[in-house]
Amino acid sequence: ALMPVEDQRIREKVNQFVEEYQIPIVTFNGDLEAAKRLCFVGENAYLSGKTAAGLMGEFFRENGSTIAMISGFASNSSLSRRISGFREVIEQQYPKIHLLDTVYCQEDEEQAERLTEQILKEHPEAGGIYMTCFGENGVCRALKKQGREQEIVLVASDLTGNNYELLEEGLINLIVGQEDVVQGYEPVMILYRLLFNGEKPKEEYQYTDIVIKTKYNV
Repeated sequence: ALMPVEDQRIREKVNQFVEEYQIPIVTFNGDLEAAKRLCFVGENAYLSGKTAAGLMGEFFRENGSTIAMISGFASNSSLSRRISGFREVIEQQYPKIHLLDTVYCQEDEEQAERLTEQILKEHPEAGGIYMTCFGENGVCRALKKQGREQEIVLVASDLTGNNYELLEEGLINLIVGQEDVVQGYEPVMILYRLLFNGEKPKEEYQYTDIVIKTKYNV
């Protein structure tokens, strides 16, 4: 069970394990395009990004705003798909919103904090931040430093870490989750059913539910 990044060397190694060593591989959370893995378990990241955009866009439908996007690694295909889905919906459905170029925090809280401070300095008109990855604590620290935690709409991803606490405090407005427990459990069970029962997965892409949380339904 493998959580990969988008890298040709990893793709070649996966193919080697499957073809030469006859070792089945299930990817989860992140996928590898064109790799010979058995199946993928995780969210439809593209739809997750579109969902986040639909939520964010409603805050600024009438008056518009500038929205920043902070992601983790450009090599992470799931995060890239979130950004693609988010950008597509905003550009097509919310013409009054201006999207800034995506910046990458390497899923590091301090880097996320620095990037947020830079965004607020260069774009004081910004009204929202879409966070695709870990690093929310850094973003929230920067917002609090600037006294803008009640002004900036922060849409985050994943029901992990202390995101629930940040949501209840009102520092995060919305979280788009992806059933993390299922992603950890189901790959093991898929491999178990294959190795012990000879049962292959019925679908190549086994998507988890997209979950929306506010501070009122945590």
